[in-house]
Amino acid sequence: MSLLVVAGANRNLQNSLGHSPILVAAGVGNQVALRHLYFLGAAPDIVSKQGEDILSITAMDHGLRQLRSLRMICTRGIDPDRPDSNGCSALQYFKRRMLSPWLGSQRRPTQAEVFTFYALILETRRTNWEAGIFLYSKEALETQGQLDRLRGWLGWQLTKIFDDHKYADRLWDPEQDKHPDEYINDSNDATDYDTSILFAKVGEEGDTFGQSERSDMDQEEMDEFFDALS
Repeated sequence: MSLLVVAGANRNLQNSLGHSPILVAAGVGNQVALRHLYFLGAAPDIVSKQGEDILSITAMDHGLRQLRSLRMICTRGIDPDRPDSNGCSALQYFKRRMLSPWLGSQRRPTQAEVFTFYALILETRRTNWEAGIFLYSKEALETQGQLDRLRGWLGWQLTKIFDDHKYADRLWDPEQDKHPDEYINDSNDATDYDTSILFAKVGEEGDTFGQSERSDMDQEEMDEFFDALS
């Protein structure tokens, strides 16, 4: 892949569906290719003709490893509140998975996946707003109190995960678990969410929150990736 880029290959070339290599990598769940393409200069904010981006593709049908891969790259320029051609945003797709998976390959996300997805949403919005883009959502979310509610929920969820690592692997239960939109800080404590906590602690060696990442792409993954591109 690196040799192709050095030879002048277009890292952002889109096919007839508007899929670029980084969108294909996200779609087939090849996290190594996803990260490698990004570090080779592929644009992470490309949108397909159907309105898909790497965040919405991940929200639909991928787990913790891919969410962790997105955390490693800059998602600035991706609007998590933008609907695609089906009228659904990345947030809406993920919430549908939490409530009732609708594809045969889907399962409900784990507590760790729910936490990581919403932490990624918060971080993506923050970097977008700091860059002065997608500000249309900022005022509405602040006025409705959703930002403070989400930060509070993330702090609450983070505490539960670090207190009991087995909790991180438990599937989300819509009948029992409290969705971020429904979170109320009953204890009136100062629990808040700091992104540095996530990036500093979650996924460290010895932490059961997430799987270890491989440093390179094996042949099977390489074949699958280039088959999807062709």
